[in-house]
Amino acid sequence: LLIGRMVEPTVIAHMERAQGAVAEYREVEGRRSVLQITFTLIYVLVALLLLLAAVWLGLAFADSLVTPLRRLINASERVREGDLSTRVADLGANDELGNLSRSFNRMTDQLESQRRDLIEANRQLDQRRQFTETVLAGVSAGVLGLDQEARINLPNKSATELLGLS
Repeated sequence: LLIGRMVEPTVIAHMERAQGAVAEYREVEGRRSVLQITFTLIYVLVALLLLLAAVWLGLAFADSLVTPLRRLINASERVREGDLSTRVADLGANDELGNLSRSFNRMTDQLESQRRDLIEANRQLDQRRQFTETVLAGVSAGVLGLDQEARINLPNKSATELLGLS
């Protein structure tokens, strides 16, 4: 005995879509491990890129802090070697490194100025001493120069002969 009944086309369409969805689900389930590995690799790659970017930014920031210090160290070494004309580039920053650079430059300016003044004072003293010695050498009488403790510090030639001094 065979009985037939007409089934509505929407029911058949729903059944076919359900069977298609089941087939697609099974296919996706089979590819799930490949998708998980792909997503994991993408995640690791993005994390590595972010880490490299963070390291690069950290190194750039550290270099921006170290470069002025390195310049200051090199300049202080040149000053230690006697080059008082050495200056550190002032970047105009109002932070501690900018203040340190400006202080270093003021210090070297003062040192250079004081050194010039000392050299000039020594040159003038040497000229005065030479002048005094020249004047005393021309005097035939014995002349002695004494310091504050009454010690002879500048005799002329006649005085050394009279006193028997060397």
